[in-house]
Amino acid sequence: MGFRLAAFDMDGTLLTNQHTITENTKNKIKQLQDVGISIALISGRNKNNLLQYAKELELEKNNNFLSCLNGTEIYSFKEDKTFRETSLSNKDVNQLLDYTKKHHFRSIIYRKDDYIQNLRFLDYIALKARALIAHIGLSTGYEGTMKKTTFHFSFTYQEYQPVDKYVLLTRKDISTTEISKIKNDLSNYEVCVVAKGWIEITPKGINKGNSIKKIANLIDCEITEVIAFGDSENDISMFQEIKYSIAMENALDVIKNLAYDITDTNQNDGVAKALDKYILKPIQQEKDIITNPFVEVVVDRQIGYTDTYGNVYPINYGYIRGLYGGDGEEQDAYIIDSSINQPIKNYQGNVIAIIKRNDDVETKWVVSSQQLTLQEIKEQVDFLEQFFDSEILLL
Repeated sequence: MGFRLAAFDMDGTLLTNQHTITENTKNKIKQLQDVGISIALISGRNKNNLLQYAKELELEKNNNFLSCLNGTEIYSFKEDKTFRETSLSNKDVNQLLDYTKKHHFRSIIYRKDDYIQNLRFLDYIALKARALIAHIGLSTGYEGTMKKTTFHFSFTYQEYQPVDKYVLLTRKDISTTEISKIKNDLSNYEVCVVAKGWIEITPKGINKGNSIKKIANLIDCEITEVIAFGDSENDISMFQEIKYSIAMENALDVIKNLAYDITDTNQNDGVAKALDKYILKPIQQEKDIITNPFVEVVVDRQIGYTDTYGNVYPINYGYIRGLYGGDGEEQDAYIIDSSINQPIKNYQGNVIAIIKRNDDVETKWVVSSQQLTLQEIKEQVDFLEQFFDSEILLL
């Protein structure tokens, strides 16, 4: 088994600080699709905004997905279908408006086709004065992707259009203690600090972690077959669900602590580098080994070694320096040679078989100077492979 789904946060992860995707990263993601891996863009952004990046990545051609507004809706390109989750009710919105007013915040109400900005009274008067001086109406486009933004202060939400997300706009220097209080006060909702002064609120259970599980289910993909990338607080739920979660070097410490690995920054092709390490290079290595099977194995588990699970190694086992497997670690190899019945430090031979684990992203190589049958290999490696759904492929 290898990876079947790759999920990417956008801001601070897939996108540079200039809100672009590098050409190198685009090429890597297109290569993933070429080998049958589905792509999911998972973001707090709305669908209209994500579509412009999806077009650059040619996501419309394959079984790919958009998870919008932190999982409020999921769009399938293959089915051309949107799966919507629970929205904030009018009661929810009005409770949040009351909370916003009480604490002198501003806010933005996200709907399918527009925004409503909830301003403090003096901000509203200042904006209205500027609009009058400029001879324009008090309604404008926002971020180039929504139909319009309307501005209000001290109002009651009475409309029927679903609200996908509510954003609190606070001071940028708001303290950790104040943020903790907001989360406690609004514990009936999902609350994420996405950036300084920007706190996103969605219905309880609407988060990236649940979204990625639903996408995996749509393609009959195990959660262990997913690799995910992120950098900020709204990626926590995704990292808690995904074993192979990759944090950007520019990520928050809480994300780095949850991550399987840390790659370079979003400015330095961090996503592209990790895709090479975990997926594209291992695939190419397996192709190369067919034409050039000779390798040297560094033995780190010698005959008689006992692992933490109590498994005793009847053969020497090690890794091939400079080549990396699907778990990001150096490629593991079983050494099978009937002439060796004692511990050794290294071994040179040919890769004669690859062991695919259908329930794990790792593959194991079998190295020998002898020709062996499937049964002979199985008998030697079964001390470990009995715990996996493994398939031995002779080269």
